[in-house]
Amino acid sequence: RVMRALLLLLLLLAAPAVAQAPAAGDPAPVFEARTLGGDALRLGDLRGRHVLLEFWGTWCGPCVAAAPRMAGLYDSTDRAAFEIVGVALDAAEDVRTFAEAHGHTWPQIVEPNRNGRPVTDLYGVTGYPTSFLIDPEGVVAWRGEGGGADLHGAVAATL
Repeated sequence: RVMRALLLLLLLLAAPAVAQAPAAGDPAPVFEARTLGGDALRLGDLRGRHVLLEFWGTWCGPCVAAAPRMAGLYDSTDRAAFEIVGVALDAAEDVRTFAEAHGHTWPQIVEPNRNGRPVTDLYGVTGYPTSFLIDPEGVVAWRGEGGGADLHGAVAATL
């Protein structure tokens, strides 16, 4: 487990420069990726709903601490109006085990994969956790780092 975390850290440090993170009011960069379950996930297919794009890892202390709150947030919202998409910088099996243990039933994308870190780089993510709340029209409504009350307040104010 420690070796995996060190390997992921080395991959992060050796990664090419990432794009500038979109700010509130910017169009959310569109992407297509495979989920942990092997399904295609296109951000554009989620138009009409609020989407919380959550960049995280099982090795990230604040991410682990936020796990119960994230599950509670997901369980308390209407799927027709709100979706979470996790983007985990981690090993697939670690993400699967963590998600099952913590009731994270939303789609998870695992990076790096054979294509590198395309979603992470597209969103300019360099710290974890980082969250983007995207409105039903595909515009970034809020961006935050570190999880916590700000995230839940932003979701509550938006829904």
